[in-house]
Amino acid sequence: MSFGASLGLVDYFGRQIVEALRTDSPFYRSLCYFKVARYYYAAFDKQLRRLRRDRGLAIADRRCVPDEQPFGTLARDIVGKAYGELVTGVFRETFRNAVAHLTTDEPLRPVDAVAEDRAARASLVLKKMAFDAIVDCRRELTELNAAGVAVADVERIISNIDANERRGR
Repeated sequence: MSFGASLGLVDYFGRQIVEALRTDSPFYRSLCYFKVARYYYAAFDKQLRRLRRDRGLAIADRRCVPDEQPFGTLARDIVGKAYGELVTGVFRETFRNAVAHLTTDEPLRPVDAVAEDRAARASLVLKKMAFDAIVDCRRELTELNAAGVAVADVERIISNIDANERRGR
């Protein structure tokens, strides 16, 4: 049995990306891309690395923001940082919380043109992260399937992540 057919995770990622592509709001677009990047790089990737280590399988390098256009110009301060670090740090604190909770004391105010520009620039980085998450997820699931890892083991990881998400962790 194939992981991709049994999990529906890539479908979830795809639905979030479609939402991001359909909206005119750079704030909502950033939030949609953030949800994909955070789920994969802050939770799923971490658990998959543990599973690979426990099974004696090779572990890939962590994805980082590339030093290429437009990222080097847009966000010089995050070039070279790991995706997981960004979605649990600066992007969560600055963008996700401000957009999701519409806080007015954050640097992103939905009625501010400068904030809208910042959200638009952030969405470009988050878009790359979200699309990379789909590529990485498909690659990981294919490699784990080829290595004989049981579908139930991966589904258990996803169930645990989903349960933690519902509890707000």
